[in-house]
Amino acid sequence: MVVGVALIILDEMLKHKKCSFRTYVMPVAVGIYLPFGVAVPIFLGGLIALIVEKLALKHHKEAEKSLHKGTLFASGLVAGESIAGILIAIPISLKVGLPIAGPASDWVSLIVFAAISWTLYRVSFKKGRVNV
Repeated sequence: MVVGVALIILDEMLKHKKCSFRTYVMPVAVGIYLPFGVAVPIFLGGLIALIVEKLALKHHKEAEKSLHKGTLFASGLVAGESIAGILIAIPISLKVGLPIAGPASDWVSLIVFAAISWTLYRVSFKKGRVNV
């Protein structure tokens, strides 16, 4: 709690000074609360969003208006992941084996993550429009 209060006070001081750097409590809370395996994808998603935002603004000056359109899509991915987690929990609770397990599932996850990232990049920079 002390860390949270200190970050809020520091953030308000930075906000008052109109600094571009801010100290938000939520990322710190996520880093403290969530296990490393969950925090890394969140970090990577934020990093990809930053890169896409910078590229969009660099290549398309009108992109600033549409920078946050991907939030709805990302929220859908999070909700879909939650639903998939529930659906995967059903056979696990019934002691039914899942087809992909062990080290192979890590590679499958990495390939799917890369494919989704590449698809989002290609869709965002379709010729003539920006949908970030």
